[in-house]
Amino acid sequence: MKQFSTLSAISICLLLSMLLCRSALAQMPDQQCRDRAFYLSQVDAVEKVALQLERSVEGVPPADAEYIRRESRAALDQKNSQRYSIIAHSRYYMALQFHDDIKVVLDNIAAAKSASTSKQTATFLSVVVSRLGDLKSSLSDYMEADAKRSPSVLKKDDRSGLYFSIAVVRSSALNLLQCVLGSI
Repeated sequence: MKQFSTLSAISICLLLSMLLCRSALAQMPDQQCRDRAFYLSQVDAVEKVALQLERSVEGVPPADAEYIRRESRAALDQKNSQRYSIIAHSRYYMALQFHDDIKVVLDNIAAAKSASTSKQTATFLSVVVSRLGDLKSSLSDYMEADAKRSPSVLKKDDRSGLYFSIAVVRSSALNLLQCVLGSI
């Protein structure tokens, strides 16, 4: 039997729990959607998968992150494409783009959890759903750059699991958003 990496095993467990939550959301009556404790538990489930995604991509040392941000801004301000290209091809550039995108998603998930009204929760969840396209793009760019490295950080099984995780987060967040909107 093929061995799974630890990341793949964790991803599978989280994804199965998300699929169960998604199924529950799809079949829930409006009354359940009005129950703040219920939909907050669903937000927690979305957050768990998003946090797993975040941990799956290599971290960027703070000094490198600051350097990349500073040099990128300077290159763009100067309209210097060669300078920008050098930064964009640095080891941590793609990982930083991903981490910046996942931070927006996680910040809005946290805001949805602490929102005082269903309307506010829906607003933050709509940002989560809208930013998942950017997140998928930055993840794809990171995985493409990582695959060109020797050795790469991610394993083949990890790559397919990450794409699936984004699909589950999107589907679950969208179903949850529809649930919350339906209760308003």
